[in-house]
Amino acid sequence: MLIGRILLALAAIFVILFFVFFIVAIVRIIKKKTAKKYFLISIASIFACFVSFYLCITIPEQAYQDDCDVVRLQHLIYYGNLIEEYKSKVGKYPFEGEKQQVYAFVYNNTQKYYCDDTNPYPHIQKTPKEFFSELEKGLGR
Repeated sequence: MLIGRILLALAAIFVILFFVFFIVAIVRIIKKKTAKKYFLISIASIFACFVSFYLCITIPEQAYQDDCDVVRLQHLIYYGNLIEEYKSKVGKYPFEGEKQQVYAFVYNNTQKYYCDDTNPYPHIQKTPKEFFSELEKGLGR
């Protein structure tokens, strides 16, 4: 992402400014002149470097998550439509009529690690394969 590269370049510039003003401050101290403002500028430069680097990391991640939200919504609409089509063909929702509530997490192999079942109430958990199999059986495709 372009903004991430710009922020990374700014962080590099601020590091360079830090070293330049820090060296100038040391030289002024050696020559027995006041160096307070150069030290303050160098500290401000390193602070700006950290802020730029932090933004370089967080802004692209936020943009990525925003893009993912669009895809997640598209998937939600797609699966919602499939479930409604299943209900109109079969007359009930998938797994409706079970003794307990049924939950099915939809994930791929990479995402499986992050799908912990934290529901404290009694329920049955189905795998994505079982969920899709039930949809295919009811929809005939």
